[in-house]
Amino acid sequence: MRVTFLVDRCFAPRADPQFARAWDHASPLMEHHVVHAAREAGHETSVIVLRNDVRATLAAIRRTRPDVVFNLIEHYRDNRMHAAHVATLLAAEGWRVTGCDGPASLLTCDKVASTRLVAAQGLCVPRTISFPLGKRREPRDLRFPLLVKPRFEDGSAGISLRSLVHDGKALAERVASVHRRYRQDALAQEYIDGPEVSVGVLSTRPLRALPAREMVFGGRLNGGPPFATELVKESKRYAERWDVFYRRADLPPRLERAIAKFAMRVYRLFRMRGYGRVDLRIAPDGRPVFLEANVNPDIRPRTFGVMAQWGGIEYVEFIDLLVRLAS
Repeated sequence: MRVTFLVDRCFAPRADPQFARAWDHASPLMEHHVVHAAREAGHETSVIVLRNDVRATLAAIRRTRPDVVFNLIEHYRDNRMHAAHVATLLAAEGWRVTGCDGPASLLTCDKVASTRLVAAQGLCVPRTISFPLGKRREPRDLRFPLLVKPRFEDGSAGISLRSLVHDGKALAERVASVHRRYRQDALAQEYIDGPEVSVGVLSTRPLRALPAREMVFGGRLNGGPPFATELVKESKRYAERWDVFYRRADLPPRLERAIAKFAMRVYRLFRMRGYGRVDLRIAPDGRPVFLEANVNPDIRPRTFGVMAQWGGIEYVEFIDLLVRLAS
């Protein structure tokens, strides 16, 4: 098929915008791996960069006459919420598009609304309170420690070791910091002290949950992070220093089935499609607890690709499957 990849401007190398050079399996760029894998699967590929002029971008896509648009957009004009509108525009043009549509993207982007929706289905979530921009409120019926986050960010943006607060004064200071830095609401959630796992889900028939991946915080007892911070995500050196790494979750079969079922329920609840990832923690009593759903997760070989491989799907086959699941 003719597959057109729509990518964020910051992830398209000026020297090689079509990723024409040989596949570098050590490349840190997700886009590099995805385009090369699709090409390896036999698809005809082209790459379009999303510019501020959306009409010009859509015209450029039309000229490629795509059978499928592979949507890799995470932000538009530095706003994560606007990425959902890009998905809606692509669908409105009548193209088959990979991944989730606009409504699912908007809903999962909102950590407060998505947590409330999951809770309404009887699934476990951390008790949560929101702090509207510029307003203060006293948390009631919440137990410290609390983890403070921006309401609409992803990739652990705005989360540091100081995000875990143990009293009202620290909570107020951290909420004010989020308001000041991100100009958006903050939320605070009761901290769940347990293993953190991610489950990839594919819209095959039947729906399929891939083997869970655990994020291990090996240095947590020596002052290292016990949860995913922005620095953990951005700095390989920092992660290695504190022995933060990923591995296949070693879970009892019953818990593994429960987590897979939990992830698929969340996936259906948000009407996700194509592929997605559900992040959760395992509470001390063994219950899975929802953290967030990611409609546009990292699908590099060493992240989502590893989960696919654990499920018996090699990387080229995995990217080919995502193309064929486009709707």
